[in-house]
Amino acid sequence: MKAISISRKPGHSGQNTPHLDALSTTYVKSPHMISGWANTWVRIKLHWTQFQILRHCYKNPLDWIGGLHYLLKLRRNILGKHRIRKMVRLNDQYYTDLYIPGWKDSSYNRFVASYLYHFKPHKEKVNRLNQVFLAVTKKCPFQCEHCSAWDTLNLKDVLEAKDFQPILEEVYSLGVSQLYFTGGEPLLKIELLESLISKIPKNVKSWIATSGFPLTSEKALQLKKAGLTGVFISLDHYEAERHNSFRHHDSAYSWALKAAQNALDAQLAVTFSICLSNEMCQEEELLKYMKLAKECGVHFVQFLEPQATGRYRNREVSLSQESIASAEALYLKMNFGKEYLDYPIIHYSGYYHRRVGCFA
Repeated sequence: MKAISISRKPGHSGQNTPHLDALSTTYVKSPHMISGWANTWVRIKLHWTQFQILRHCYKNPLDWIGGLHYLLKLRRNILGKHRIRKMVRLNDQYYTDLYIPGWKDSSYNRFVASYLYHFKPHKEKVNRLNQVFLAVTKKCPFQCEHCSAWDTLNLKDVLEAKDFQPILEEVYSLGVSQLYFTGGEPLLKIELLESLISKIPKNVKSWIATSGFPLTSEKALQLKKAGLTGVFISLDHYEAERHNSFRHHDSAYSWALKAAQNALDAQLAVTFSICLSNEMCQEEELLKYMKLAKECGVHFVQFLEPQATGRYRNREVSLSQESIASAEALYLKMNFGKEYLDYPIIHYSGYYHRRVGCFA
């Protein structure tokens, strides 16, 4: 595992570089990406696992064939003819996408069985819900330009700590693949998060969507010990000043990058989440952002498209067709091209929704 030192040069404004502004910290370069023959071998074993799941779900061999064709059709509908060239390897699990549980985990088997139930009902346990997002607070130290919770931001929280566990118990009874804690800023409720995560069933994976608001190394280790799978860290520009301006907080950029390092050190899966803009949807700009994500060692990058809701209500914020085409082209190049095999995997919901509809 190779370490690199990323620091700001004295007297440099940092405005034209994706390097880490105002930091002088050693980062682990390797995001545990696997490709080539290693990726091929894991995919073979992954397909074998899917076959075993089919055997558990159905007794008729014809259903094994039909179920396999169903899974392949789902994949083609989403990814077309593109071949998966890389995976993330972390904690002895293998991830092909941000919203699919890692292979070699019980949650993956149940995730696949749940999709097969739509092909043909069976008696294995399934998830009624793939993902659940739970906001644990309305409080937040930021004033982000795109805040979807703007109308209720920093109002009094309605739910108390004792109210969350009964809600989650009902969610667990329905079956769920992955649970995402959001806010406001969820790390303001660190003790509540630790308590809730420690009681999550083993077949449910948990994530926190955060601005990075002081996710110290101690907090990251505590959350990992409690059972947290990973974190989404909002980072909307590769330049410190631009990100801080968007979040209306002078520490937003440094907090986000320090949070990423601390989460990686704790062996958590780490995602940079960016709200795209027409300005950012230029290949040169997106490449700079992805270079920063690679240098920081994160495993995934999530592309989000702005919506006219919350603080953006009644504003024209939609991406132009040219911007969408540019973002989609880079998504395809990064995920399925041969020249970016060591870059993080991009999850781009807008790309999928335009082809197969909303996954919800």
